[in-house]
Amino acid sequence: MKRGFDLLKSDLKAWWKGLLLGLALWAAASVLLGTPCWFRWVFGIPCPFCGMTRAAYKLVCFDFAGAWAFQPMLFPTLLSILLLILSRYKSKKLFLAAVTVAVVCFCGCVVFYAWKMATVFPHAAPYAYDEHNLVHFLWEKSH
Repeated sequence: MKRGFDLLKSDLKAWWKGLLLGLALWAAASVLLGTPCWFRWVFGIPCPFCGMTRAAYKLVCFDFAGAWAFQPMLFPTLLSILLLILSRYKSKKLFLAAVTVAVVCFCGCVVFYAWKMATVFPHAAPYAYDEHNLVHFLWEKSH
């Protein structure tokens, strides 16, 4: 157990600046671009992970149904993150399970995205087209 805590301590010592910088850049981009999602900002359409931030917020507020409604893949994603953390600090044997769950999560997000885009896009937020995007802007400037 001590090895896990020592490893966590050294990881945090090595990564804290990068984690803080990444969080600051994400927050600044959210404010400056009007969206936390660079995919939406560039293309004007939601990304396959659309709703993950809102779902996490709902989960933190103990609104499990709301979290599920925004992005049901949040729950297996959190499971894969937990397994990755445990495989790093507790047992290396969990790594294969963590990667398997992560791949399933990614595929699930893509399937959920395709279903939402086919059934909801572009009529309901967050699956609405945002014409204030970079591609649209560049297209209008070139023609």
